[in-house]
Amino acid sequence: MKTRSLHVQIRRRQQSGLTLIEMLVASTLLLLILLSLMLMFNQTQRAFRTGLGQNDIMETGRAAMDFIARDVEQMAAAYRWDITNAQVQLHSKVDPVIYTPPGGEDQTLFLQTFFFLRNQRDWEAMGYRVLNSSVHTDGLDVTNNIIVGALYSFRTNSSNLSSQHMRTFHGPTLTMVTSGTMRRLADGVVHFKVTMYDKNGRPFTNDMPPEVYLNDLFKGLHRMNLSGASVPASIDLELGILDPRALDQLRPLIADSLLPGRNEDAIRRFLTNNAGKIHIFRRQIPIRTAVR
Repeated sequence: MKTRSLHVQIRRRQQSGLTLIEMLVASTLLLLILLSLMLMFNQTQRAFRTGLGQNDIMETGRAAMDFIARDVEQMAAAYRWDITNAQVQLHSKVDPVIYTPPGGEDQTLFLQTFFFLRNQRDWEAMGYRVLNSSVHTDGLDVTNNIIVGALYSFRTNSSNLSSQHMRTFHGPTLTMVTSGTMRRLADGVVHFKVTMYDKNGRPFTNDMPPEVYLNDLFKGLHRMNLSGASVPASIDLELGILDPRALDQLRPLIADSLLPGRNEDAIRRFLTNNAGKIHIFRRQIPIRTAVR
């Protein structure tokens, strides 16, 4: 009888369920595992989105640089002193933004205009300008107080050369955009700088300092013109693009910055505080038609 009773007790213990404490421990472990998986999933998604954003910026920057390089390398001289072959000019009337990239030295963000001639079958006047990138097209004609904008290409051709082409390039932009004479290349542009070099590798400077800030004697007037037979042997091109997500945060300030001084300080602070989200592309472009 005792042996039988012992077997019954053992069988009952083997058939008994989990205790409340065991269930709580199992539930807690399961919850921790689920939370860990959710955190890993969120981090993976965040890294994936960041990677996509980085790829978009790299593709945009490379495509814009390739597009400009194809145009610039065919630059030609008009051999006339009344016609400008190439011109680089500081366009914006606000002081350049100075920022410090992570782990680097202070850098200056310039917004320049770049105009030049090309001759294939007909003469072509070409150029690049940074325009207001607000969602309102009426802001396209406000070009003198830009800190962040969109890079546009200008293109027009004619069998006869005229200084009117350059005046058109520097003129009102809204009609040129709507007519297709100017086309958008890249958004979120905070830096567009062109340095022209002669055949000896020296920069053309007009005896000015290579970088003239807008708050000095040459405020708003710093430009470099080449005419006659002069074309650069090469140019250094720099393009700075803001991260798309940072640009989305900045758009309300940009859209409300059409008047001089409006939101300028806030945009400056945003750029200096988000220096790691500014991506700089650089390329040296040889001019095929230059005399070596």
